[in-house]
This record gives sequence, structure tokens and C-alpha cells, in this order.
Amino acid sequence: MGEVHRIEAKVDAVFHVLASEPPGLDSLTRLSVGTLNLLRIAHVKGATFVLVVPKDAFVYSGSEDVSGRFPTGVRFAISLSYTFGEERGVDVRVAQLFDVYGPGGVDGFNSILLKLLNGSKVVFPKGPTYLCHVEDAIRALMGLTEGTAKKAHVASAKVDGPDVVKMARRIAGSSSELIFVKSRELELPNLTEGDLAISPSIGLEEGLRQTISWLRANGDRFGRARGTGGEDHEVQPLPKAC
Repeated sequence: MGEVHRIEAKVDAVFHVLASEPPGLDSLTRLSVGTLNLLRIAHVKGATFVLVVPKDAFVYSGSEDVSGRFPTGVRFAISLSYTFGEERGVDVRVAQLFDVYGPGGVDGFNSILLKLLNGSKVVFPKGPTYLCHVEDAIRALMGLTEGTAKKAHVASAKVDGPDVVKMARRIAGSSSELIFVKSRELELPNLTEGDLAISPSIGLEEGLRQTISWLRANGDRFGRARGTGGEDHEVQPLPKAC
């Protein structure tokens, strides 16, 4: 941390995006030490600390019982962030990130789009999803550091998951087999006073067309083949974090 503390550049905000990792001592150690180190940076630089939690994690307000509501590592990171902020005077804010997609990567919902381009079988949960274009997600996270809101649910309007996948298959001109499985329905929490409400600026179909076009041109950069048949290519699974 000594090296980090000697950074001369001004730091306005520190963003800590929690990744989905399998449970275990190594994961918990990385999460706890990493969160503490980033909180220390925010403290030393007088910066706002933004903790970005997975979509299936409830935002902890500091007063409610969170036992068992989300993974132990996420619960610890949220509790540590709020406690550190209260005791060290760090401005801590929490963003709940839902299903982000858009140009720039092949993870999350983009992995589903890449499978469609490959002609691979797609398995997707039934029920609603809350897709959010990456540009809207960035706008939301930046807005959270600039305003008075302490929390944000970064998601678009609720849409039917299977309908979105079918739309994407049509746009991609794909022949992929689609299988929809039952899963726990995830409802977007109601925004309360002090939360930051986000409205999507990019329509869903427009965003899907933009992303599919980008994946056609750039998918090979990430070591993913773009086949034409029904073979099942190596694509990272849909993570819980986005």
C-alpha cells in the first residue's frame, strides 16, 4: 500500500467491482484484502468509494439483518465498506449492477450473443431480466459519484428473458437451439428516497444490433471462434455479477 499512497495524481473516485468467484478461502482472502486496500486508497486520496455488487445481492443500508441474503464475501465487502466509511470518514456509495451488455467484451449477456453468432445451443433462464447497455451503466456509476444519492440500481426496465434471447437470435440471423429453464425470479428492488434512478438512453433492439455487430468484428480477439454450425464453442458462462 505504501507505493499506492505515493501516487501523485488526484483521485476523485475509487470503483470496486465485485466479481463472481467460487466460494473458498482464496476467494474470500482476495475479496477482503482487496476491498480493504481500495478503501485505504480512497481514504488517503480523499476520494469517493463506489462498491459495485452483483445483481442478486441486496443493498445493505447498515441497519437491516443481511444474514443469508447474499454470498458471504459480498456481505463482508458491503459491511466492511460501510463500517470503514463511518469510522474513517470515507464517502461510500453502493451500486447494484444488473445484466450489462454492449461493445467491449464477451462476458455476461455478451457471451449469450456470441453463442448465437456461433450457432451454439443457448440455455437461458425463464422470467424477467434487466439488461443495461454498458454506456448507461457507466453513466449511472459516474452519476452516483457526482450527486447526493448513496445507492443505485443499475438496470433497465424489466423485460422477458426468453423474448430478449429470441430477438437477439433474429437479429444475429442465428439457427441456435434455445432452451429456457426455470429459475428463481429476480425482482428489481423498489427505489427509495436517496437512491439514484437510471433511465436507459439506448433502446434494447438498437443496443443488441450494436453489440452483435461489434462481436462479429471483434469476437476473434478474445480467442473465441465464430462458427457457422451447431458446434458448442468455448464461451465463458454468464456471471452473476453482470
